[in-house]
Amino acid sequence: MKRLILITAILAAMFISCDNDDSPNVETPSVVLNTFQREFPDATDLEWEKLQQDYEVEFEVDNIDHTAILSNDGNLLKFKYDILISELPGPITAIINTNYESNEIDDTEILIIDGVTYYQVEFERTLKDEQVVFNVSGEVNPDIEYLD
Repeated sequence: MKRLILITAILAAMFISCDNDDSPNVETPSVVLNTFQREFPDATDLEWEKLQQDYEVEFEVDNIDHTAILSNDGNLLKFKYDILISELPGPITAIINTNYESNEIDDTEILIIDGVTYYQVEFERTLKDEQVVFNVSGEVNPDIEYLD
């Protein structure tokens, strides 16, 4: 019986250790790390994950959640960070009040791609949340992928 419990514990530990890709042990190239450290020198609580050819890192700056995607050659492709609903620009707030008034806002973030600022808003839905990306003037940008 002791042997069965020991084997079960060992197998469980193996499955748990194989399941975690979000770890500081992800081998991240120095060029990627250098870019990240240059762009976000005050980052804390880093969690790296290898995407197909890119690297994703979740972190905090001044207790605000951030996510960044960097290419394997060290280019910062995009990043996002949490904001308050009250920090959305007026044109976006107006569009939301007009077109989404019955929907509950679940999450608001700023998304930066190539120096251009977008605003991500997630509306809570019964079956699946609706994720919308706005530009600063309040226009919906369906071609910009929502960074989850």
